[in-house]
Amino acid sequence: VQTTRVERSEAIYSDYSEDSSTEEVCFPYAPKSIGNGAFMFSSLKQINLADSTLESIGGSAFAFSRLQSFTAPPSLRAINSFAFFNCHSLKHADLSGMQDQR
Repeated sequence: VQTTRVERSEAIYSDYSEDSSTEEVCFPYAPKSIGNGAFMFSSLKQINLADSTLESIGGSAFAFSRLQSFTAPPSLRAINSFAFFNCHSLKHADLSGMQDQR
């Protein structure tokens, strides 16, 4: 499994879109947002955000990715349109931690 460590950043943009090698992403310093299409078409399978301070996920952020599981942190306030569109491998999505579901 190829793991990518993302260094301190307030936002993650489309740096990982169409990345065919990264399957797991680790955020030692959690971003506040994941931008539109950030992991679109990526091979990403795992992303650990459960204990993060993530506030928003942009449109199509994980669309067409190989993401298998997602757990929303309590700080998450917004998931924009098509964030998980065509994620055929997604078997588990826990949004129960969200305070303001839109």
